[in-house]
Amino acid sequence: MTLANQTFMKGFDELKKNYARHTFYTERDIEWLLQTSIWSVIKTESLPLEIYNNFPMYKKPRRSITTDLAIISANGKAETAIELKYEPDHRRGQKPNRDIWPTKLGPSVVFWSGEGSVEKDILRAKEYVDRGICRTGISIFIDEGQLFRHRHPFIGSKWVDWTIDDSQISEVSLLFAVFGDGKGLDPLYL
Repeated sequence: MTLANQTFMKGFDELKKNYARHTFYTERDIEWLLQTSIWSVIKTESLPLEIYNNFPMYKKPRRSITTDLAIISANGKAETAIELKYEPDHRRGQKPNRDIWPTKLGPSVVFWSGEGSVEKDILRAKEYVDRGICRTGISIFIDEGQLFRHRHPFIGSKWVDWTIDDSQISEVSLLFAVFGDGKGLDPLYL
């Protein structure tokens, strides 16, 4: 397993262990926690890596295509690109414990397929590897209330279920896809 992927796994393990300690409202909240956890590993272990959000992967005519998070080697090359999507539990839009306005959740925060969708993130993670832009492409869709869990996974992805020890959130499902040099990043471990 590459150093960048080992670092990702350590950071991701922190996200899993501490999931119930945080209240997430948007995808960026999860990105922040994952980025902070990975950055902590990099600093603590004095690794020759960096992590950035919205990292430019390649240019298009009008703008660059960016990945949500990228673990970068000392030479400035993206080693691991991470695409994230997040669907909050829709029960959070209901009284008496409402903390997300109901119209934000209807019918869903994310799209399953099409532009800006879970499917597009998976294809983009694969594209980064296929173009030789990074060694590993990862796509993670966190489905906090299992709204999409009944759907068949896209090619190259697997559903992983977490049991969360929290009174508000009991089950979290992740649609996890790894492309390229992702040996050892078995989603069943997660």
